[in-house]
Amino acid sequence: MILEILSRLEMDVEEALDTEKQNLVAIKQLKALMNEIDHNAEEVPLTDKQRFSSLLVSLKGEPLNDTESRMVDRIIKN
Repeated sequence: MILEILSRLEMDVEEALDTEKQNLVAIKQLKALMNEIDHNAEEVPLTDKQRFSSLLVSLKGEPLNDTESRMVDRIIKN
C-alpha cells in the first residue's frame, strides 16, 4: 500500500518536473527573442496578446509552441 502511494507520488513529481523543464526552456527562448529587440527604439505590446505573440513569431521565424504560448499568457496577465 505505501509503495503504491510512493510510486504515484513519484510519478506526479516526475510529471511536474517535466512540465517545469518545458516551462524553463520556453522562458529562456522568449528571453532570447526579447534580447533581439532594441527596447529604446521599439515598444513591446505587453497589453495586447495578439500583437505580442505576432512580434515573437516574427522574431522566432516560426509559430510559438504550446508552452511558449502559455508563457505569453502569463506575461500578459502580469
